[in-house]
This record gives sequence, structure tokens and C-alpha cells, in this order.
Amino acid sequence: RKAMKDWQKKNNKKMQEKRKEWEAKRAKGEYPEPQERSTDENGEEEKEKFTPSPYETIPYVPPETWDEDALSERTTSLGFVEYKNYDEVEYEWHRRVRRSCFPPTEEEAKRFELH
Repeated sequence: RKAMKDWQKKNNKKMQEKRKEWEAKRAKGEYPEPQERSTDENGEEEKEKFTPSPYETIPYVPPETWDEDALSERTTSLGFVEYKNYDEVEYEWHRRVRRSCFPPTEEEAKRFELH
């Protein structure tokens, strides 16, 4: 049933008109031609050439040193963005990255008598 609904969506009158527009624009050169996937000599799709990160996490390899610089380098090499405190976090991320994700400030540590 779902396949039938999908087929109907793809082949309704509105979609047919859009396809004609796209083909006309593609013929004029406004849109690039769709690229075909490259295949190797066996006819199989080629996998992307990919070099693993020296900080690959699968299998997990602990860092050589646990100092701040080594850990910071590792997080950036894995594509993460590092924030030193909550004020640096972009507004869009405030719902996901909470203030509690960061260590307390010196003032808070004294107020709660943290040592």
C-alpha cells in the first residue's frame, strides 16, 4: 500500500509538471547533469577514498596523555566543537548543551564549598 502511495506521489500531475520544468532547465544548462556513480573494473561501486583519523575511536584507543592540549586536539580532530564555558555556546545550542555540562565557576565552587 505504501509503495502504491509513493508511486502516486511521484507520478501525479503536479510532479510531472515539475519534472518537465527541471528537464527544460537542465537542457538550457541552468542545472548540472546528474552524476553517475563510478564503478571499478568488476562493476562494483567504488568506495570513497578515506584515510582514518589518527585518533580513531573504533576500537577505542585511549590518548597517550590526558593533558588539556592532547584532549583538545583529539576532540577537534574528530569534528567536535569545544566550548570553554556556557557563554561561548551558540544560542541555537542552548537547549541541547546545558549549563550543567560545564564545571562550576570559582564563585559557585566557593558558594557550594567544593574543593
